[in-house]
This record gives sequence, C-alpha cells and structure tokens, in this order.
Amino acid sequence: MRDNPWKGLPAGSAGTLSVLRIPVATALEAFWARKSDGRLALLVTLRHVEDVPPDLPTLRGVEILVIPPEGQLQLVLASTGDWEMFHALSLDLISASNAGRDEPEALQFLFARLRRWQRLLSKGGGKVLDEREVRGLIGELLFLRDRLLPLAGPAAVACWQGPMGLPQDFVYEGRLVEVKTFAAGSSPSVRIASAEQLTSVDAPLFLHLVCLVRQDGTLTLPAIVDEIRALIAGSPEHAEAFDDRLLTIGYIDLPEYRSMAYAPTSVSDYEVRDGFPRLTVQDIPAGVDDVSYSILLGHLAPFAVPSDAVTGAAGGAT
Repeated sequence: MRDNPWKGLPAGSAGTLSVLRIPVATALEAFWARKSDGRLALLVTLRHVEDVPPDLPTLRGVEILVIPPEGQLQLVLASTGDWEMFHALSLDLISASNAGRDEPEALQFLFARLRRWQRLLSKGGGKVLDEREVRGLIGELLFLRDRLLPLAGPAAVACWQGPMGLPQDFVYEGRLVEVKTFAAGSSPSVRIASAEQLTSVDAPLFLHLVCLVRQDGTLTLPAIVDEIRALIAGSPEHAEAFDDRLLTIGYIDLPEYRSMAYAPTSVSDYEVRDGFPRLTVQDIPAGVDDVSYSILLGHLAPFAVPSDAVTGAAGGAT
C-alpha cells in the first residue's frame, strides 16, 4: 500500500496551507498541501494563471480553485476518508502534466486528464473493479507485455483497442485478438460478452486464453501496470495513451488491488475460424439483442495454434 503523503502534514494557519513539495513533478511545481480546516489538497503553483482554461471541470468530492493573486491552482478533497482515490488522481495529473514541455502545455495535459476523470466519476467510476474484471485486465496486460511490447515497443499500446470501443481487445499486424482469462476447474469455460466479440469479416481472428489462479505474493494488477509503465516510459505519447486506456476502463491504483494476487498457470491460443464454437453477428435473428454466452474450453483443441500465428514472426503496430 502506498503511504499517505499528507500524514503528519499539519493544518495550515488561517488563510494559508501547509505544503510538502512533490519531487516527481517537473513541468509544474506541485505540493501536497493541507488547508487550515484540515482538508487535503493538491497545490500547483503557476507563473501565468491566465493559462488556466476558463471552463474548469467539476469533480465529485473535489473542489477545484484558481487563486490568481497567489498564482495557485488548488484541488481540495471534501472528505479525508477518500485520500487513496485523491492520491491516485493527484499522481495521475502530475504524470500527465509532465508530458508538457513548458507550463502552458503542461496545463493543457493536466486539464485534459482532469476532464477524463470528470467523465469517469460522472458515470459512477472510480470504484474497485470486481475480481472478474481484475482477472480480465491482467490477461490483457500480460498479452501486451509478453507478446506485443517485445515486437513493437511502446507503439504496441496503440494496438490495445478494446478500451477504445473495438469488440476485440487487440488489433496487430492485420490480426484481431480477443483475450480471455479463466480459473482452472472441472469444466472450465470463458464468457463471450457479445456476438461481435468473435465475429470478423476479413481479418484473421484469434482467441488468447490465460488461466489465472489466486496465489499470494505473485502477480498483482498494480505490479504489471507499473512494469508496463516502466517499459514505455521513454515514449511520453504512448505512456499517456496507456494511462488513458486504464482510466477509460476504470482502473485507478487503489490499495485493494495489491491484495488480489494471481499466478498464470497456462497460456494457449486458438484461431477462430469455420467450425469454432461461437455465435456470430450473422447467427443472431432479427429482434434478438444483447447476446452473451459461454464456451467450454474442452471443445477448442482442434483450433489450437502456436503463439507466433497470433502475433507473427516480425512486428509493427497498426
């Protein structure tokens, strides 16, 4: 669990804030802060307050203030009980702003990210993903880390299209890849969320399966997120795209995820072609909507393919 940076920071005196500089902030000077009434805050000092956009986002539980005389942008948390969420928000904003080359550009990145948070929280996001969602996201990130990043480098992030609304999780080298995770059992199966998920008109389509079991002290969602961030850190554009996708999914680095540990016990690949046990868009009669179904994995052996059939021998992001 990450430490509370506001712990031990006293309340500011009347009309002031007590502050602690955030060393990871570079493009903008930022501080952990506590107001005189004890509320937690993120303070950003500005040389040119006029660069702050006039249409400030609104975030549930967070007050956004611009103080022109002091050259300050303040984000103030309403309830100190939500400090983990506020901490994740603050770190994400700082990371986004660091892509800027100067203060005006850094502010553009910061407010663009704030608006994404606004959309997330307005839809009721910001809650902890359930265990099924955590397993699914781990499976996708393992595919990105182990299969695509070694071939395409940071540009592989652009291939992760599921968060952007595509029916399949990845598009790479003209191939579509749907990633599913499952737990070992007597009759293991995977859930297919829609008829579109295993439908392809022209592009080769593959199903990538990962078996995950709960196991203390092994793989956690925050650990693989941090690992991928480190691998793509040299490309700010793709690092930004990666964090945008995580936020779109609803992932925020909260302490609850650090106690949900898994171990991958098997990985397999299948080509989705004629005869594959699936429902396609063409199979759904008029008037039927919102189809989901399960596939029993014991029926997939005839469609198994080697891993290089999924990604190809040489890479390049689409």
